[in-house]
Amino acid sequence: RSSDLLFNWTSNQLNKEQQQAVTEIVKGSLRPLPYIIFGPPGTGKTTTMVEAIYQLAKLRNFDQNRDLDDPPNKKLKILVVAP
Repeated sequence: RSSDLLFNWTSNQLNKEQQQAVTEIVKGSLRPLPYIIFGPPGTGKTTTMVEAIYQLAKLRNFDQNRDLDDPPNKKLKILVVAP
């Protein structure tokens, strides 16, 4: 649940919609569907994606509930396609 996720936001430039997008990406509510962020130039798409990637990596590295049987070489995979 998104209410269970509390972030220490690294960017103070994210508006509420961008924060919600990051929360949904990290929560994985639409998996296995891809997440698509689109909009006109200068609207914060890159900032939103960088924040989402940072939060995912942070959770992956510091998640105390992570299965300890995960192989150490199991990597978080993120594909970013941008012009």
